[in-house]
Amino acid sequence: MNSKSVVEYLQRAVANSMALYMNYKRYHWNTYGPLFYETHLLFDQLASDVLKTVDEFGERLRILGVEALGNPKEIVEKAEVNFAGPGITVKGMIEQAIENHKLVIEEFKRAIRQADEENDPGIADIFTRNIQVHEKALWFLREHLIGKDGLTTH
Repeated sequence: MNSKSVVEYLQRAVANSMALYMNYKRYHWNTYGPLFYETHLLFDQLASDVLKTVDEFGERLRILGVEALGNPKEIVEKAEVNFAGPGITVKGMIEQAIENHKLVIEEFKRAIRQADEENDPGIADIFTRNIQVHEKALWFLREHLIGKDGLTTH
C-alpha cells in the first residue's frame, strides 16, 4: 500500500484543483474591460479544464482505500493555492492564476518523484498527465500579459 505522503499529495491535488475551479468561476463572473468576452470565456474554459482533473485524484484515493476530501472546509484547509478575493483586477486575476498554476505544477513534480520512489506508476501517471493541463493554462494566461497587441495598453 502507498505511504501517507502520496495520499497527502492526492488530497492536496483535490483541494488545489477545487480551489482553482472556484477561483476561475469567480474570475469568470467578475471579469470586465476591453477584453471582457475573451477573458470571460477563457476563465470558464479553464474552470472546466481543472474541474475535470478532480475526479481522477479523488478516485485514486478511493482505489487506495482512503476517503477523499470534499467539503469546503477541507478544501480551504488543504489547498495551497491562493484564493481569489474581492476587488481584484482582471490583470490581477491572470497574475494570481499564473502563480497558482506554477505552485500546482511544482507540487505535482514532487508527487511524481514520491510516487516513483514508492514504485507507483499509476499515481506518477496521473500527476504527469495533469501537469499538462496546468502548463496549457499557464501558456494561455501568460499570452494575455504580453501586450503589444494593439488592443490594450500594457
